[in-house]
Amino acid sequence: THIVPGFNFQRKRGRTSSSNTGPSFDHTRKNFFGYYVYIETSNVKPNSTARLISPSVSSSATQCLTFWYHMYGAHINKLTVK
Repeated sequence: THIVPGFNFQRKRGRTSSSNTGPSFDHTRKNFFGYYVYIETSNVKPNSTARLISPSVSSSATQCLTFWYHMYGAHINKLTVK
């Protein structure tokens, strides 16, 4: 796997700048006022890796991560969550 410097998730509202590459709006609000994160993959080599890293969450309670995602494009490979 190739980790690409500067190949980062971007926070966005509305449509992405490239056609057929992202959602038209965020899933939760179902309008153009909500945000989502996406990756512009037009000029990225196959098998590259981008990371979205959050701050640590500490709690003695059980935690659950829930999110919506979609992957447009014939050459999009996989999503791994760790």
